[in-house]
Amino acid sequence: MSVNASHNEITGTFGNGGQASINGNELDMSFNKLEAAGLKVLDISFNQLSGTLPDCWLSLHSLEVLNLANNDNLSGSLPTSIGLLASLKALHLDHNNF
Repeated sequence: MSVNASHNEITGTFGNGGQASINGNELDMSFNKLEAAGLKVLDISFNQLSGTLPDCWLSLHSLEVLNLANNDNLSGSLPTSIGLLASLKALHLDHNNF
């Protein structure tokens, strides 16, 4: 399974209940039960995400590629859980403020 939400002009701040807007529409993913254990690729590059990343990545056991590049406003330290993703082969973080 792969999720590609790149180049959508998603805006929002991590850590604020999971809310973001997509082209003027609101996406609220707080308190969801989304199961993504089989997710291999998550690409949310080239959006306008900001803030610090939450430490919530451990459930993505199969994740091989995480692309957060070119959001420009992601900052802070990388969450410990990203470093514990055993299947992760590629991590793209360029053009952010980490």
